[in-house]
Amino acid sequence: MAKSMNRRAISIRLPFHLLYLISPISMAIGWLRRRRPFLHLRNVAYLRHRYWRVDTRKAERDFGYISRHRLADGLALTARWYSDQHLL
Repeated sequence: MAKSMNRRAISIRLPFHLLYLISPISMAIGWLRRRRPFLHLRNVAYLRHRYWRVDTRKAERDFGYISRHRLADGLALTARWYSDQHLL
């Protein structure tokens, strides 16, 4: 994702129990400031997954789905949309 945004990725290693503690605080601050929180509790579970695979073969086989974009292009489009919506 960082590459598609022409930025350098920052990697910070934190214990997950700390993220579960920080996320409600982030949500409360976001609520007080009337902005989206930096870290939402439901997103902490997604961060636990270390390896993500992107494979559309099952969708192609079952539903006839054909992706219009390569992964890198799709990430760039997604990053641009988030930036346009002021979510990044």
